[in-house]
Amino acid sequence: MKLSVCMMVKNEEANLERCLNSLKNIRSKVSSELIIVDTGSTDRTIEIAKSFDAKVYEHKWNNNFSEMRNISISYCNGEWVMIIDADEELVDDTLLIKQLNQKNNDVNAIALELQNIINSNGKIGSKIVTMRLFRNDGKFHYKGVVHNLPVVYGNVIKIDALLNHYGYIADDAQLMEAKYQRTSKLLKQELEKDPKNIYYLYQLGTTYDMHNENDKAIELYNQAYTIIREDNSLYNEHFYLYGAYAKVLVYANRYEEAIKIANEGLLIKSDYIDLMYFGGLSNLILKKFPEGIELVKRYLSYIDKIVDSDIFNNPNVQLYTINSKTEVLVNLASAYITQRVYDESISITLKLLQDLDEESEYFEKCVNNYIVACVESSKFSLLDALYENISQNRWDNVDVMIYTILKNKIEINSDSRNHILSNLPTYLGKLFKWFYGSDRDNKTVELDINKNMYFINNGISEMILFLLETKNKSDEFFVFIDESTLMQHFGELIGENETQLRIMLLDYLEMVENGSTFNELYIKRIILKVIALNDFYSISEDNYFDKYINAGLDQLSYKYSELFLKNNTGKQYLNSEEQYFACLYNLSKNFDKYFVHYALEIFPQYSRKTLNWIEKNIVNDESNVNRETNELVAKIKTNIQVLIDSDKKEEAMNLINEYLEIYPNDIEMVLMKSEMMLLN
Repeated sequence: MKLSVCMMVKNEEANLERCLNSLKNIRSKVSSELIIVDTGSTDRTIEIAKSFDAKVYEHKWNNNFSEMRNISISYCNGEWVMIIDADEELVDDTLLIKQLNQKNNDVNAIALELQNIINSNGKIGSKIVTMRLFRNDGKFHYKGVVHNLPVVYGNVIKIDALLNHYGYIADDAQLMEAKYQRTSKLLKQELEKDPKNIYYLYQLGTTYDMHNENDKAIELYNQAYTIIREDNSLYNEHFYLYGAYAKVLVYANRYEEAIKIANEGLLIKSDYIDLMYFGGLSNLILKKFPEGIELVKRYLSYIDKIVDSDIFNNPNVQLYTINSKTEVLVNLASAYITQRVYDESISITLKLLQDLDEESEYFEKCVNNYIVACVESSKFSLLDALYENISQNRWDNVDVMIYTILKNKIEINSDSRNHILSNLPTYLGKLFKWFYGSDRDNKTVELDINKNMYFINNGISEMILFLLETKNKSDEFFVFIDESTLMQHFGELIGENETQLRIMLLDYLEMVENGSTFNELYIKRIILKVIALNDFYSISEDNYFDKYINAGLDQLSYKYSELFLKNNTGKQYLNSEEQYFACLYNLSKNFDKYFVHYALEIFPQYSRKTLNWIEKNIVNDESNVNRETNELVAKIKTNIQVLIDSDKKEEAMNLINEYLEIYPNDIEMVLMKSEMMLLN
């Protein structure tokens, strides 16, 4: 027995080698020849073909697929002809080889499964059964200008062998556009000759659908549908139209029409899973839950045995939803929640999570369904099972979902919510148990802060309190959170309990005060910033504003080189606070009144405190002080006026009061204070 592997190609350099490599096994185990008809390649296609010992014949393309296919068959000398395209790949050939090596005169054609790969990541779209091996009996041939169909006489069997088809990779825009232009042109030409050809109307509609021209696809499908409706004898021959028509109607949000087409089609072919899917989905979207649930359950009853069904083994039918079981189960679980059938939803989603790939696009929706069903049915203890069935690197996201769903459930008060969260088997559960439960007095509790991002999104204030109260030196947390966000939450905590926070901050400062790493210096500066800018110290205590400046200078020196800091053009890369510290850094290296003025401009509200630090740390000689005093006093007054003009009256008044502590007899400033008091 001899097999002729037959192909026609043009400029298939990108695909041909993959295809021919996939045929090596069958060609080594079955006596074979490789026939390739090239229709005008200008790339390396012919070179690649000959490297696989192909017999290459060159023919000019004549815009008729069937004629070109029949020309290629005419060169075949084998008892069997296998038709394959360059953008296909034979991935499962064991049973096919076994069948070919049997002496069986009763079989005239063999059908295989083909799955369309629809993106570069290998996602599977539709599946079809396609006749690809034919007895070379002189009668077998192709007909049809586009999407040519084999004409076979005799017995056809299906073998469990598989082809991958890469011809419709949606994210390859150039490929898709080229195929669209070629195919649509040929189909339009044929429809001009035969306007009521149902098959060509269907194929042109499918071409428009793949080109995202939904309205045109619907128009073509409707024309074909109208012709079928006018002649009842056409139903059985062209029932494949119903699945494609229902699909585009759903994508166009025309759900009532999709339901009508699905129901009609199911009367013709009761095992048509696409119609169960699209009809069920449309009903669910329209909140017709009993009808929708009935159809999707019917889909699920067929899908696991679909390969044995008539619809799957019909070569005219392209099944779009053969890989949609997970999506259908997720939608069914959602529908059960809407119908308050929570136990069914929990059961479905739990089984799904035991097998579902966590990278699946349906994973998060499935988890959400499970949580909602547990919360709505008050079966909070079942939440533990969720964590048992997913990997730990997903726990943080699940924690956030549970917290959010509970927070939005107004029937659950905060105490109940906190109690539920305290019982979760995660770090979030441990933290809530510490915040609100029996572990509140445990000062040595150790938690991996970074393993629970709930606090990054929702509980920063609680985490700050936890770290301060337990003296947990988590530099990762403080460094991870944006500084402005940290300061905002510190401000909120001060407003809630200033006295308690002051004590905790001073205690925490003792723990980080001698830190030398960048993170430790960062935390030290943040803590000192909160203390200093809120005057969390008495006159008898050290000046924490000075300590804040020194911490800022230490961090700046750690982060940037001396050359960078001296280069004034580098200030564009610094934030305002870093520019402030850079001015003071440069003052410590070389006294220049420019840096004094610039520092006061950056933070005018801290002018007096800045000036005090400069006088204590930079200006040591009395002549220097006298020389600069008048300019600095003028600068402070300017800063006060800037604050007033910016409607920052409270900050301006604070600066006036600070100024008058140093210069109590300045009549101009006393009058300015009086005016502001009258205005207020």
